[in-house]
Amino acid sequence: MSRLNDDSSLGNSRQWDAIWSDGDMWKASLQSQGLYVFPGKDLVIAFYSTNVPDDSSHRFLRPVATSGMFDK
Repeated sequence: MSRLNDDSSLGNSRQWDAIWSDGDMWKASLQSQGLYVFPGKDLVIAFYSTNVPDDSSHRFLRPVATSGMFDK
């Protein structure tokens, strides 16, 4: 899972590119677009960007979502 810089996902399923044991789901798209859903925290991160050559935008999603910033 080099786009995310995270190898802890369980795999992919249906339309999602990665699913984690805590219920998080991630979907990547063209031109550095993405969607990250964390059902346990009612959190959705949707983003678009210019086509960054290294796709670095994706690498921030899981660390931000699991940082504790969005704990209820």
